Amino acid sequence: MVKRCAYGVCNTDSRYSDRITNGIYFVPFPKPKTNIEKCKRWLRLCGRPQDQLNLTILADHSKAKHIYVCSKHFIDGKPTLENPDPEPASRYDTVTPVRPPPKPRPISEPPRKKVRIVLAESFDENQTVEPATETSDSSCQKYSQKELLIASPLDILATEAENRSLKEKLLSEKLKNEELRKQNKDKNLDIKELHSQLHVKTSMTTTYSVQMLKTQFTDTTFKYYTGFTYEQFTNIYRVLVPRDTDIPLSFPRKISKAEKMPLEDQLLLTLMKLRVNFEFQHIGNLFGMSQQDASAVFRSWINYMFFKFGSVPIWPHRDTLQQNMPPNYKEDFPNTMVILDGTEIKVEKPSSLRTQSQCYSDYKSANTLKGLVGIEPRGGFVFISMLFSGSISDKEITARSGLLTLLQQLLDSGKLNPGDGVMVDKGFLVGEEMRQLGLKLYIPPFASGSCQLASADVALTKKIARHRVHVERAISRAKKFKIIDERLDLNLFNCVNQIWFCCCFLTGFMPLLIQDK
Repeated sequence: MVKRCAYGVCNTDSRYSDRITNGIYFVPFPKPKTNIEKCKRWLRLCGRPQDQLNLTILADHSKAKHIYVCSKHFIDGKPTLENPDPEPASRYDTVTPVRPPPKPRPISEPPRKKVRIVLAESFDENQTVEPATETSDSSCQKYSQKELLIASPLDILATEAENRSLKEKLLSEKLKNEELRKQNKDKNLDIKELHSQLHVKTSMTTTYSVQMLKTQFTDTTFKYYTGFTYEQFTNIYRVLVPRDTDIPLSFPRKISKAEKMPLEDQLLLTLMKLRVNFEFQHIGNLFGMSQQDASAVFRSWINYMFFKFGSVPIWPHRDTLQQNMPPNYKEDFPNTMVILDGTEIKVEKPSSLRTQSQCYSDYKSANTLKGLVGIEPRGGFVFISMLFSGSISDKEITARSGLLTLLQQLLDSGKLNPGDGVMVDKGFLVGEEMRQLGLKLYIPPFASGSCQLASADVALTKKIARHRVHVERAISRAKKFKIIDERLDLNLFNCVNQIWFCCCFLTGFMPLLIQDK
């Protein structure tokens, strides 16, 4: 069996007889299972690298059976009671290396002597030249000029001229490099100065404003950021701020940037958040203010817009609705004044488990808030409810949204007549509530059991579906405002109803959903 010494760099190996001299023998290395402390102590004393010798290797019988420590590393030549362990590996100075160092090769050439070379002008065949004095005891010897002459004088002069030319060339290149380095340094300084000027100029000119978007960009860009053309934006501003001298809202704290900011630019900031849903950090950068100031401006304006838009009556008289009905709708449902539907907005998952269960929607498989909307036959919103938890049913949201109370008020004021219709989807099982109000409910018919729908019911389902799809289009138009189309941030929960209502109401400033053919 092969036995190898694991001590330091010792190369004692049972396979090589020349390495086992003077009665050297092998002492078994302690095993971790039998004596872990002694094993760890020998590992430390042997000084082998961790990857070459460790407890894992010693625990492997196939590897440990070859690991020993030869007797020359013990003070007494073997483990004794007084010296049971090998010497520390730092003391094995006399260990013979595996291979002796190579011997230097003998120098066969005699040492070269330094000589002086006499130029051809003073050369005489009978003249001798003394070599340079060496630091030795040998006397100076004289050699003939012909024996010591290495090259002709012309070659020496040519070499000197070439060396001089190379030195001049190197000096020229050095001066040229220094000049180029200086030019590059000046050029870099000019570039840095230009960049700083461009940065200052850009920071001064790219602060977003209504006038900047109007003059520097096309109307398409204005519509991208706000959802409206400049003319439509002006109409919204005039509704919110009828007179330029009015200051319609106040901020919860002093915002110096907002006080110097025109009101129309503040409205632009709000619409950009609704439409594009930039982070407040980015919006603050665009308008030259901090993230906190941009958030405060948005929240103040969204609350003001909710108050201002909420005071506008948006349900027209039934005569106005009938007069502006699309022809095909009027032919199918002449007395149906509103189409109802519910929609959901995804929100971030709340931390409370109870709130999570209330907001979880099986339909969306996510945490949502649900709202009820109603549109008139041309596609404009006439009813916008507040938001409820996503688990609420269509029937329950109809009862809790205030729609039934509003319909009763419209009947009392004459804006609706008994017998007028309300169109809904299959989930709105509110037929009894509508009968109590004296209104007719148009809902797709249900198949009874396993029987198929009658031909008349199929025709009615197609009619309802053909017109009810417009409420889905109206909701889709409202969700072009990405703030309610994307997952809503929990930080905006305190104004989520205002955001939802304003996004729906703002679609009224857009062209009619159903245009005349």
